[in-house]
Amino acid sequence: MKITALFLSILLCAAAAVPGWIYYRGAETLKLKHELLRQEAAVLAQLSAENERLMKQASSPELSDAELSELLKLRNEIGQLRHMIKAMQNFRRELDRARAALERLKKDAERGEPPAATLVTDEIEQQTRRERATLLREFMAENNQTSPEMKLLPEAYLNNVMLWTPVTQGDFEGYSSTVRLQGELLFTGQVRNALKAYAEANQNGFPSDVAALKPFFKSPMDDDILAQYHVVRADTLIPQLARDQGEWVITRRAPVNKNRDTRTAVGKTFQMANYTKFPDRWDPRAP
Repeated sequence: MKITALFLSILLCAAAAVPGWIYYRGAETLKLKHELLRQEAAVLAQLSAENERLMKQASSPELSDAELSELLKLRNEIGQLRHMIKAMQNFRRELDRARAALERLKKDAERGEPPAATLVTDEIEQQTRRERATLLREFMAENNQTSPEMKLLPEAYLNNVMLWTPVTQGDFEGYSSTVRLQGELLFTGQVRNALKAYAEANQNGFPSDVAALKPFFKSPMDDDILAQYHVVRADTLIPQLARDQGEWVITRRAPVNKNRDTRTAVGKTFQMANYTKFPDRWDPRAP
């Protein structure tokens, strides 16, 4: 009986400590987010000041060629700056929601009640992800970062993938590339099935054009998606993409973002090459 009572006491102490630990960890996270927010705000202030300086110079008849070139370059970055500002505003809203959630956890801990984990997850996280997805959609549309294959993605995909807030240009480009890749993977998965059906109907042959696969897709495939791909010799790709493929493969004609986009190839097998391991994946090779 004493052992049981001791065991229950230990459990109660542990349960009481959990909310406090959660609050402590949340407070540490807020400190880190505040520091990031401060640094990004400083960068934005510097860019805004530089933009204002060059805009004033633009009205001067004595603007040099170098200054004009600098001004034009900065104008191309204004759209990116606008997205960064929106992201920072969204980040502030996230901080406010995080503070409110931590206050709830603190009150729950003081009352000895379990933390409101379900409320935090459902009400705060889902709203946060929707706002992040809106930022990404705007960035992709305004910077020509979309792809036709994205139409194949489920409606809720973009919300589900936004696990953190994009702030920098690199953040936005990374998320954009991830979204494009998921759409491409859905398409290439259907291509593999269509190739099998085509081979059965054409004496194990390989199509000379991607459009020839159109009747063999289980679901109708839009022409603008098919137009992004072509049939090439496997030995014109890097070895990692050509491995075990046979003579011909289907691959994307060109990337949206060469520095970021993973390349895929579908032949007898399916191969992928990402930018971190294979920087030359989009470069043509002599057969």
